[in-house]
Amino acid sequence: MVESKNVTLRKIVAQKPQPVSSSKGWLPHINFDFKQLPEAKNWEVGNTYKLVLVVKQVSKTEDDFGGNNVGFEIIKVGVGENDNG
Repeated sequence: MVESKNVTLRKIVAQKPQPVSSSKGWLPHINFDFKQLPEAKNWEVGNTYKLVLVVKQVSKTEDDFGGNNVGFEIIKVGVGENDNG
């Protein structure tokens, strides 16, 4: 975990691939348009950026078949300080 001021960040590790997914595994992903995240207009594909999200939990699934997950709505988004972490 990386702590930045009063925000704790956890590294996301790629999940094992499902039979129909890429052999590299998958990471959770989100998309924003430039109205929602205008800073991204000047960003480059392949670079790493730090975002800060405020989310509302909207779902939670726990079962015996590996369907353990949680869903969120993104309420706010901001750009964090770039510390190369």
